[in-house]
Amino acid sequence: MKYYIIEDFGKHPAWNMAVDEFFLREARDAFILRLYTFTPAGLSIGHSQGYDGAMKLAIGMPDVFVVRRLTGGGAILHENDLTYSIVCPLDSPFLSKNFELSFFDLCSPLVNALESVGVQADFRGGLSRDDISVDSCFDRETSFDIVHHDRKVIGSAQRRTNEAILQHGSILLRSNRVMADSVALEKVSSNANISTLGTNIVAAYAAKFGMHPTPAALDAGEIAKVEELARTKYLSPEWNKGE
Repeated sequence: MKYYIIEDFGKHPAWNMAVDEFFLREARDAFILRLYTFTPAGLSIGHSQGYDGAMKLAIGMPDVFVVRRLTGGGAILHENDLTYSIVCPLDSPFLSKNFELSFFDLCSPLVNALESVGVQADFRGGLSRDDISVDSCFDRETSFDIVHHDRKVIGSAQRRTNEAILQHGSILLRSNRVMADSVALEKVSSNANISTLGTNIVAAYAAKFGMHPTPAALDAGEIAKVEELARTKYLSPEWNKGE
């Protein structure tokens, strides 16, 4: 299977969500890992999450763009974080058919990458307690959360079609306006920065699944499709407010 790496730093929240959906729609026989950041800062809210509750997290933040994700879970402020997304065929040989176990399959290289930069990490384990009354993703608990000393450092969510799976998640590098008390990885290790951690995430997936990474980028036709999806859906108040 081909293993493609896309770095997409400093992009608008609507663009980032549109790219993830585009790759899920255009599922191919490839493993696509995208690493990206948000400019301006974005508050991404879960697919079925209540808009008013999520917006409590953005009070006093007029510069934050609110965008609804294709995946579930709670709201995340994408500020001072590194976001990863993976799209791969649903019948990938390394992917469990069980929904929850597939999170462990796709998250275990992230644990290895964190440990490679000096951050002790593991899965939370136990029973999932994804309390939908809690607005912030980093305040919810699932068994596949990646934690540092029992504090969540990576939260992930999935969406599936009949052919492919999308999984994406946020890795908090420095404290932000919502998660001031959360574990910021750069406080744990000076090597937990975008450059070093990004490189090690790419290497961890290559080692785990026996694939050789190939840098890639969207071509002109793909960019046009993503821009159209961003304009018609992820910039739309109707979609983002869940109307």
